[in-house]
Amino acid sequence: MIFYKTSQIPFYFIENEKTHVNFIKEDLSYKDEPDAEDGMYITGLLYSKDKVWGYGLYNNTKNATNIKAVYSRIFEDISKLKKDELH
Repeated sequence: MIFYKTSQIPFYFIENEKTHVNFIKEDLSYKDEPDAEDGMYITGLLYSKDKVWGYGLYNNTKNATNIKAVYSRIFEDISKLKKDELH
């Protein structure tokens, strides 16, 4: 748990049915956390900078084109993070 809190690199949780909270709260297990209802396909977490991102699929449709688009947005955000331009 402490690893997520102190890391200077973001973590991405793909097709996670729960929120990111169980990864940073030591007293919360994955199975005890309620299901996420935000519809996000991927959740990004950079706890050391207090940042959380949600990436949804276009029209909530899981297909190769939409998944590729989500990954493209993630790589763009990683590039912005490296330049400290992501707010």
